[in-house]
Amino acid sequence: MIIGTRIHGSGWGANYGIPSITIEHDDRIETAKNFGSVVCKPNIKELEEKFNNINVEQESNKIINIRKETVKKYLKYMVPIFGIP
Repeated sequence: MIIGTRIHGSGWGANYGIPSITIEHDDRIETAKNFGSVVCKPNIKELEEKFNNINVEQESNKIINIRKETVKKYLKYMVPIFGIP
């Protein structure tokens, strides 16, 4: 489980199916959402609630499925250009 404000941390975790809670602090929070990160306002009560209620296995599976679907979308555009990997 990763908790922080940095998009790079939530992205790194997503690469390995590791769930994250990203604390919102600027417009880049949309990127964290695209990684499958749970988003939280900079409020300790909200963070504590989200942390205590997160289902790590379920979130991990969600992230893995996001990655699988994203690869399909990329391949749709890339295979006609570069061939089948």
